[in-house]
Amino acid sequence: MGRFDLPFPLIAIVAAVAVCVWPPPASMASVPDSPTIEYTLTRVFGADSWSIRDASLSPDGRWIAFAEGDEITRLNLWIVSTEGGEPIPLTTGPYFDDSPIWFPSAERIAFRSNRTPIWAIMTLPLDTLTGRPTGPPQQVTLDRISANFDVSPDGKWIAYTVSNARGGSLLRILPAIGGTARTLADGVLGPMWSPDGKSIYYVAGGGRSPKHSLMRVFLDGGRPETVFTWPGRIWVISRGSNRSFILRESMNAPGYEIANLAGRPVGRIVLPKGMNPLGISREGDQILGIRKEHSAPLMILPVEGGPARQLTEAHAYDEPLGWSPDGKRVLFETELNGKSVLLYAPVAGGPMPQVKLPEARSTDFVPILSGDGNHLLYAVDKGGDELSTLKVYSIEEDWSWELSRMHTFIRGAGGQVGPTGAGGTLHRDGDDFLYYEKRSGRYALHASPPRGPSRLLRTFGEKRPQSVAVHGKRIAWVENSGGVASLFLATAGKAAARLFLRLEGMLDMAVWSPDGKKIAVYYFDPTRSSGKNWDPAGRDLIVLDVNPSGGMVGQPGNYSIPAGHWWGPRWLPDGRRILVLGMDGNVWLIPLEQGARPVAITEDDPNGVWRFQLSPDGRTIAYPSSMQRGSSIWLLELEKPLINQVK
Repeated sequence: MGRFDLPFPLIAIVAAVAVCVWPPPASMASVPDSPTIEYTLTRVFGADSWSIRDASLSPDGRWIAFAEGDEITRLNLWIVSTEGGEPIPLTTGPYFDDSPIWFPSAERIAFRSNRTPIWAIMTLPLDTLTGRPTGPPQQVTLDRISANFDVSPDGKWIAYTVSNARGGSLLRILPAIGGTARTLADGVLGPMWSPDGKSIYYVAGGGRSPKHSLMRVFLDGGRPETVFTWPGRIWVISRGSNRSFILRESMNAPGYEIANLAGRPVGRIVLPKGMNPLGISREGDQILGIRKEHSAPLMILPVEGGPARQLTEAHAYDEPLGWSPDGKRVLFETELNGKSVLLYAPVAGGPMPQVKLPEARSTDFVPILSGDGNHLLYAVDKGGDELSTLKVYSIEEDWSWELSRMHTFIRGAGGQVGPTGAGGTLHRDGDDFLYYEKRSGRYALHASPPRGPSRLLRTFGEKRPQSVAVHGKRIAWVENSGGVASLFLATAGKAAARLFLRLEGMLDMAVWSPDGKKIAVYYFDPTRSSGKNWDPAGRDLIVLDVNPSGGMVGQPGNYSIPAGHWWGPRWLPDGRRILVLGMDGNVWLIPLEQGARPVAITEDDPNGVWRFQLSPDGRTIAYPSSMQRGSSIWLLELEKPLINQVK
């Protein structure tokens, strides 16, 4: 059975709140280098078989609370002394308990949990001498919370976020012992109380939008105010007792820049590879970090069964990007000497030549291999707005050309999302690349062969497209609003659209079959879900037959995925079977014949599988076999306390 360890890049996407901020004020047009912060390392705890996340340093500096688990079946809380020793369990059972945050007395922690029918904030009393719980967890919030919250400096209030009807987040506060919640702001990520407890800082917006800032809202009323902007990413950290500093992306050198809440720089800190900073001690003399190790060799596996074959060494995370049309080579991304490298690997073995793009590409957009196996679609950051320049590179001719200057990238919870073509190929329909442009606030879907010309398929207006699928001139897309999910069909060049399907719940990841006669789409029915994290109940694959005029044939087919769905789906060329990624870290083959049972084709792989690429003939998949190589907790002892370094 595939292991449940998520690859670290995916965990980082879920766990970190990082947003882009633009445009910089005139005083920040040229960002100066910050002095490097020197430190010494202390390894507090680590284990090869553990997956640690969400560590939090107690205000007295004696304890570190953290979450550990496979993140699919369980995630429990532990505590370990900063002097070392064996960790002590704080919570147990088949639950998801994460994001521990200390109260200022160090006698209690708040954490997020699904022990109730909804995700809620709970508190747990602790003995400050032994670190052991002195009572059971107690629920505080009554509404379904998002991932981010913080405890006030006096321990009397909790600030947290909940989703609003538009897909954003509301900032609310309520007493730490429970009570009536009050909404303070909208469009919030990463709330953090000010040191005096009179206001809350947060980062506004989400995704890749460039107009995000560090905001501040006062508890006694008034509109939120913009504190400062920054031409990179900002991280608001609340997993420590020091709320006087934030992290932001270092613009001129590697690492993070630490700044005070007014945006004035303290210094730049460069961490060891694989380490993430999570909190700052009360005195500002320590930074808490977690280091995770992952690798994923590239594997080749027959869809119909048989042993998997390892194509690369287990030194990096090798991500397959596409196959050559004859199925003899796989293009994949790996890391060498800290740099991303693209290699074209013969499946039968042999030399793997590098595919070297002529310029630095945007890391937000994963390159797309063309149907002929000779062209790469990639993005180059433009800067100054949310758009990027989209380019095509010819591998054989070693030159590139511009496809669009108005390309807009859309990110989902699991990473890159975008329009899919026949069979479920991302950003490609047969020989055409698919992409979105944004002009005057309106989103438009385009298709283009590698050498052009590009053609407009459909304009979606000011609302961001959701789950768009293309098959030639036929376009399908999803709209989720107010608990109702709708699937629409249209023809390229025509404004009219047909409502094809409407259900209560949510639809996602629609894809056309290779022959264009069927549509597969994920369906989530909240009334059948227990509310537990990764609960497969209520998550189905719906398959719909479509006639040439765009009408439905018969009734939708409903197919259960034993482990729930994570990503996909991909049709096999025969149009009778579909591959999906399950939440258990397996690739599942879903037959559409009545009574046929799904099969986990990667069941014999002891590691997790979270991405795959299907060969053109549908006989083989290439996938990274994700290996958890342990995780550890570290304290960085700073040579000079941060509080003494503010410029």
